[in-house]
Amino acid sequence: MNNQNWNPQHPQPAQQMPPIPQSKSGMAIAGFVLGIIALLTSFLPIINNFSFFLAILGMIFGIVGMVGIMKGKKSGKGLAIAAIAICVVSGVVVLGTQSMYSGALDSATSSATTTSTSASSVTNTESTSASDSASGTSSAADPSVSAEYRNALAKAQQYSDMMHMSKQGIYDQLTSEYGEKFPADAAQYAIDNVEADWNANALEKAKLYQDQGSMSKSAIHDQLTSQYGEQFTESEADYAIANL
Repeated sequence: MNNQNWNPQHPQPAQQMPPIPQSKSGMAIAGFVLGIIALLTSFLPIINNFSFFLAILGMIFGIVGMVGIMKGKKSGKGLAIAAIAICVVSGVVVLGTQSMYSGALDSATSSATTTSTSASSVTNTESTSASDSASGTSSAADPSVSAEYRNALAKAQQYSDMMHMSKQGIYDQLTSEYGEKFPADAAQYAIDNVEADWNANALEKAKLYQDQGSMSKSAIHDQLTSQYGEQFTESEADYAIANL
C-alpha cells in the first residue's frame, strides 16, 4: 500500500466572533435629558419647583445608570457622570433662585408694613404719587372687601413692585398650588385692582435678562412672551425691546 501521497488534514482553528459592542445606558441617557430640562427651567419662578423634582429624578437615573455601567452591563460612563453633575447644579440653582425670591418677598412685606403705617398719618397736601399710594391702602382696607381679596391684592402688588412680574405671571403665582394658593376669584380681584405699569415691568425684566444673562434681543423677546417664561403680552414685550 502506497502511503507516500497521503497528507494528513489538520483541523482549522475555530474562528472567534468579534465582541458585541455594549449599548449606551438608558438610565444615563434619561438622567442627562432630565438634567438638561431641569437646568434650563431652574431659574423660572413657579416652574422651578417642578425643575427641582426633575433634577432629583435625573440624579437617581444617573446613579442607577452608573451602577449598571460599573458592572459592565452597559456603556456611557461619561454620560452618567454628566447627568449627575448637571442635576446637582440644577438643584443648587433652584434652591438659590427660590431663596432669592423668598428674600425679595420678605423685603417687600416689610416695606409694605412700613408704608401702611406711614400712610395713616399722611395729609391731603401730599404729592400725586403719595396720594396714589394712600388710595391703594384705603382700597385694601375697605371693609366691604373680604380679607382673602385684600391679601391677594397685597401679594399681587408685591410681585409687581419687587419682582416686576407680568399680569398672567402674577395670576399664576397667586393661584398656584406651589405658590400662594389663593382661589381664582380672589386672584382675579387682585389682578383687576393692582396698581402696575405692565410695560415698565416688562422693561425691567428685559434689562435683567440683558445684564445677567447676556441674551440677544430676540431671545429676550421670546422669554418675555413665552408661556413657560414671563408671559407678558406681545405689545408689552415689544415696548421692552424697543426701550432696552
